[in-house]
Amino acid sequence: TNKGKEAIIGALIADAATMGVHWIYDTEKLSTLVGEGHPEFFDPPSCPFYTYKSGAQSPWGDEQLQLLQYLVEHEFEEASFHEALYTFTSTYTGRLNGLMKDFDVAYEGGKRGPELSVGADNGQAHGMNKAPFLVAFYGHLDYDEFITESRKIISSHQAHEVAADFGIGGALLLKSLAEGNSVANAIQWLQSFDKTPQCVLDAISDVQQEISAGTSGKAAVRKFGPTCFSPSAFRGALFFLLTSSNYTEAIRANAMAGGDNCSRSMLLGSCFSVVDANSIPEEWKKKTASYSATAELIGIDTSA
Repeated sequence: TNKGKEAIIGALIADAATMGVHWIYDTEKLSTLVGEGHPEFFDPPSCPFYTYKSGAQSPWGDEQLQLLQYLVEHEFEEASFHEALYTFTSTYTGRLNGLMKDFDVAYEGGKRGPELSVGADNGQAHGMNKAPFLVAFYGHLDYDEFITESRKIISSHQAHEVAADFGIGGALLLKSLAEGNSVANAIQWLQSFDKTPQCVLDAISDVQQEISAGTSGKAAVRKFGPTCFSPSAFRGALFFLLTSSNYTEAIRANAMAGGDNCSRSMLLGSCFSVVDANSIPEEWKKKTASYSATAELIGIDTSA
């Protein structure tokens, strides 16, 4: 659907925009670095753990580009997905996330099928970041089928049940938004839907409590935890979704909250882009290295 395509573009641009200040946990240092400017497409990119060119995806975004390419070319099937994922992990020249390293080792060690669902103790936000792609390719399904397909894809290489639950929660939220609901109504629906995982309901309550208390974005992320692990990343993304008025404001606020801001940015960016695709600045599209190729891949006309 068009909304699904907008979700993908919104996610990838948010990730690329945030990459230049990725994984800076000292927010005072981050504020000094950015100064009077803005964090998006910060140049030179200043992540302490890798050095990519400005406009590139973070490791999170690159991982999801691999999923996108696979879903464009295939109906999901575990063995072929594992093969495609191994092609990515074994040839990637950037910084692999921990779960991807574990998958690579398991595949090279001869494991296949369910044995490649690794990371039972790794609750990183891989599932949550798949939400835009799940909605784009499976959002036409009814909710029961959508949950089944989403969980199958998330769990095919990540065995952490709670991480999968937050992936489902993010995908359900985004699917509701893509169907035309406002953010407030989508959250209300998620709270009333009987298939919403309990951990997601708890996270929503946590976020609403901090918003009611007037907690700032930076303070909320510190309290939730600034890492990519569940439920921290989901709570952080949801906080900025509920406290920002548009795409630009949300991505900037999330970036300046520091930590693993890229792990929060993809769900956040996709939500705002399906609410209003025109809210993504044209200049940000031009600065995102993957934009033109991705738009062509999913059938978005960029000639206008």
